[in-house]
Amino acid sequence: MWDFNVGNALAMMARTMPFIVLRMAVYFGIAVGYVLVTGTGAGIGYGVGGFGDEGFQANTTMWGGIMGFGLFGAIMYWAREYILYPAFPKWRVV
Repeated sequence: MWDFNVGNALAMMARTMPFIVLRMAVYFGIAVGYVLVTGTGAGIGYGVGGFGDEGFQANTTMWGGIMGFGLFGAIMYWAREYILYPAFPKWRVV
């Protein structure tokens, strides 16, 4: 049976801490980016919707947010892989 040791597990986490911290920072940045770009898209949609009535403005606000979210999602699908994975073969965990 496998012998689990909490001390060894924590030591392994300590040795890989730069990797863990970078991943946390990247995912936090991605989350902030989603919020900002979705809000920006909705704001642009709201501004464009000012040329019409209330229903048109609500509709363009919704579609602006959806388009901002979708655009950022498409960009981050590629960028997340590019940011996280190529950098780590150069690292040497001691």
